[in-house]
Amino acid sequence: MFTRACALQIASFINKQMGAGTGGLGLTIEGASEAKISCKDNKDGSCSVEYVPFTPGDYDVNINYGGQPIPGSPFRVPVKNPVDPTKVKCSGPGLGAGVRAHVPQTFTVDCTQAGQAPLDVKLYGPTGKN
Repeated sequence: MFTRACALQIASFINKQMGAGTGGLGLTIEGASEAKISCKDNKDGSCSVEYVPFTPGDYDVNINYGGQPIPGSPFRVPVKNPVDPTKVKCSGPGLGAGVRAHVPQTFTVDCTQAGQAPLDVKLYGPTGKN
């Protein structure tokens, strides 16, 4: 398990505006791999967080304020591989030049390396109809 942390100290006048009191904001991300994290204080009582997990799996995003977890923390985030349609491979006799009418045809669509996404296969005839 890898952990990466980012901490921001929010100015007390911002915290008082937000009604949360004075304290520090803590963030850790734990999961299958290290995650690159960047935090930006928006100067309005909020912060923007961006993270990049490098391996698919479940990650826990832990957010603490004043040393205490905020409601709902840790947040479980399922991370999947990005979808890459260029990695879909199609093969088989039903895609070749020798296909004949009135004969069942077959082909294989291999999406195992392309990530998880819906697959949609359509066949259009000579008139352009689906």
